[in-house]
Amino acid sequence: MAAESEIARWYRGKTVFITGATGFMGKVLLEKLLRSCPEIGPIYILVREKKDVLSHERVENMLTSDLFNELRNFGIIHGDRVHAIPGDVSLPELGISPEDRRLLQDTVSVVFHVAATVRFDEHLRLAVAMNFEGTKAVLQLCQGMAQLAAIVHVSTAYSNCDLSVIEERVYPPPANPTKVLQYVAGLDDDALDFVTPRLIYGHPNTYTFTKALAEDIVAKHSTVLPIVIVRPSIVAASWKEPRPGWVDNFNGPTALVVGAGKGLLTSIYGRKHVIVDMIPVDVCINLFIAAAWEMGTRKSSKLVPDIRVYNCVSGPFNPLTWNDFITHMTPCGTNYAMSDTILPPDIVMTSSRIRHAFRTFFYQSIVAHVGDFIIRSSGDGLFPD
Repeated sequence: MAAESEIARWYRGKTVFITGATGFMGKVLLEKLLRSCPEIGPIYILVREKKDVLSHERVENMLTSDLFNELRNFGIIHGDRVHAIPGDVSLPELGISPEDRRLLQDTVSVVFHVAATVRFDEHLRLAVAMNFEGTKAVLQLCQGMAQLAAIVHVSTAYSNCDLSVIEERVYPPPANPTKVLQYVAGLDDDALDFVTPRLIYGHPNTYTFTKALAEDIVAKHSTVLPIVIVRPSIVAASWKEPRPGWVDNFNGPTALVVGAGKGLLTSIYGRKHVIVDMIPVDVCINLFIAAAWEMGTRKSSKLVPDIRVYNCVSGPFNPLTWNDFITHMTPCGTNYAMSDTILPPDIVMTSSRIRHAFRTFFYQSIVAHVGDFIIRSSGDGLFPD
């Protein structure tokens, strides 16, 4: 293990609360805190029950995954280090019991709010409930924390994607949050679907829209809470930690890599020279941890209205275009071939709708239909009548 750093010393004995700890970034955050801050206090994580699996059972299952292998080798993970707090970020008051609420408010020093719905096509009602009202509930919980030293709110670099230049500051919200809540509460699903395009005008989806709304309420609480905002761009597999290339989902660029490697994806419609701003997950996590430390060690204890914002991006410093991405990815699909490939990896990006339609039809649709026909003909019952 590396020598203890100044940041690790600051975390010594501090109790931490994490939302979204069972997600991609949350798990890496939990592993990094346990590994690099060995004397950290208890870590409480908000976990909802899922498919009849209790919250503490989900935590136990998560800690047995290979992500935590190095910790187990050092004997770091113990039952008394990580504790599940049953709840749900989409519920009023996070669905936390009064007893757990008192526990958190009496003991927690550092809060990482990572939980969010990251589905771009999420219904506005659920996106508002999780990304906006969930954030509001976290802030309300934090206001009662007697030992609070720092809060890190995880936003997105695309919360202001309607702007050509995005500075490290909070911009006015894209809509009046009160009116948005009125629409969500007063309209049925069909009516809300009808007005959603008008409500989110200027934003490509409900995800970036609701994350922008959340930034506004976070900024307004910066005068009474020690809070910072971190805006990651497209979060990709790890660079170094917990090991190079670690990833456990098919979100974002991972889906493209797997689809191309399996021969299922042969064409992407887009412009080759557009920058795809990817950032390794461990770079994001290191920033989360350091941002909390920076807030907690500020010489001035006076809170100011100009909230500290960190854009966690790669484009301005080490730009990667889609052409670069595909150029690097293609030989990997051959040199490190995946199992059960359908066709040899061969993917192109084109700005021609005709070429894209041609490749999609002949190299994807026809192949898929042939595969379906073979499976149906085999009579194995995968496609019952």
